[in-house]
Amino acid sequence: MSAGARPPLPAARGLDARLLHELGNATFAMTSSLELLACELDGASTHPALAGALAGARRVEALLHDFGELTRPLTLRLTRELLGDLLDEARGAIEVRVEARELAWVRCDRARLAGALQTLIHAAGGELGACHAALSASALDARLTLTGPGSGTPAARLFEPFARRGPAESGLSLALARRVIEAHGGAVTARGDGGLSVDVELPLA
Repeated sequence: MSAGARPPLPAARGLDARLLHELGNATFAMTSSLELLACELDGASTHPALAGALAGARRVEALLHDFGELTRPLTLRLTRELLGDLLDEARGAIEVRVEARELAWVRCDRARLAGALQTLIHAAGGELGACHAALSASALDARLTLTGPGSGTPAARLFEPFARRGPAESGLSLALARRVIEAHGGAVTARGDGGLSVDVELPLA
């Protein structure tokens, strides 16, 4: 199976890595202070300026985290896992109707792959927060298809940085999800026809 890997972003090294670290620390301090202020004022919802500042700080924090994850070398702690179990872990409170479920064992970094699947579930589910899933296996690969209404981002641009952004999203989460899946020797593609379908392929363990 061809992973269809794309060239990674330049790795953050030296001064760039230190700058990311310092910006992350400063942003975390700012976000924490704003959250504390919101608690003292009984919530940010009644203070539009504070709510806007807090939302902006959280987004910068997410952006710095995801950019760091995209540019640093990925370290994978591989274990043998059932892909269906990872799907259950990833969906959390999101409504995912599993229409087909074949046993498929994969070697993966459980936390990283579950996080990537969660991002893809959110993308397929869109604002409705619900999607359908089908899990199958061939002689060599496991295949997971997620189908839902999507969020309006064209399928051809889904994994481009900043093509899809939500209020609390960095705009890099889907690019990061693709990187994680490709680091596992897999591939992820998207197609749109009145909604959004995301296809994930991973080599069987």
